[in-house]
Amino acid sequence: MIKKVLFITAMAFIATFSVNAQNEMDMGGAPPKVKKKTKKEITSPDKHKYTEVQKKYQNQIVFSKSEIKRDQEDASAFVKTWELGEPLYFRVYHSQTLIESEYDYHEKQSREFNEYGYAYFSEQTVVFINGKEMADFEVASGDKEYVTNWVTSSGTVYDSSQEEKTSGSISNVLARAFHALGNDFKEGSYDIEIKVYAMPSVLGGNVERSKDERHALMYSGKIKINVTKEGMNKFAPYLCRNILKKSGQMIDPAIEIQIAESFGRSYGYKALSANIIDSDWSIKRNEFGVVLFRFITSEVAYIDKDGKTEIMEITVKQDHDGSKFQNSVSPYTLTYDRPYCAFCTDYKKTIK
Repeated sequence: MIKKVLFITAMAFIATFSVNAQNEMDMGGAPPKVKKKTKKEITSPDKHKYTEVQKKYQNQIVFSKSEIKRDQEDASAFVKTWELGEPLYFRVYHSQTLIESEYDYHEKQSREFNEYGYAYFSEQTVVFINGKEMADFEVASGDKEYVTNWVTSSGTVYDSSQEEKTSGSISNVLARAFHALGNDFKEGSYDIEIKVYAMPSVLGGNVERSKDERHALMYSGKIKINVTKEGMNKFAPYLCRNILKKSGQMIDPAIEIQIAESFGRSYGYKALSANIIDSDWSIKRNEFGVVLFRFITSEVAYIDKDGKTEIMEITVKQDHDGSKFQNSVSPYTLTYDRPYCAFCTDYKKTIK
């Protein structure tokens, strides 16, 4: 019986194979494999032309005390030193578009490349201070024009006279690098190197990457930063923005003190400062609409067990007893923590 079943199954397979083979022959054979495109084939015909200045500074970051406009660059105005707190602008030049660099990344990683996945491409910016890597940050781009056609872009490292004091990721990562110095961020001179790599983006944003992935370098640059006490105070409103009050954030010093104290009791750290970043409390109810508690998010600066200053985003709650909310707060969720320079917690004490 078993042999008979096996025989019937085998015959059915052969018959099916013969029918499929005949169908393929009738249709001209199996469809051909899709030919892998070369980098030249994925390069946009609308890719921007290089300016004469770009040809000279290709694959570099250049800096200036004023905005660097494309096609109007004045190379004689480029600077290699920045007095912290003074205006500083940048422009980046790269010989390849982001999609071309992504192609290189996938080739190196032996990964399948999807030219239509431009929303999943990103740039990882890495900052080194005095030769030591201090911070990195990754930004994904969903802008097809930027990904496929741009070979240059610009932004503001810092300008206190502008409404938007910074733009682009360089200033953000530079601030993270200063925070990573912790208590060592003080007056002095710092040699800064910035490198930007093409990467495939990861759901959720910035992630820890293996340094082995950094093989699609798009551009890099160097600048010396002179830091004075005056410059630190000028730069502080941006550098210390996590623990300073911004427009729209709730003002309640008493609750912020409670948050810091509750954080310290719960996790055994010395909390230095808390700053509520929401505009108001949010209410949590059960499936019957009954109020359970209310919650609010804050950023807390604290000293960890190694004596280093860190900052953590924490959401706290006040339970509801059926008639009113309790006065005390308790931790609800933790989001992230990262290094934070002690200068900022000291600076906060000097302002209202």
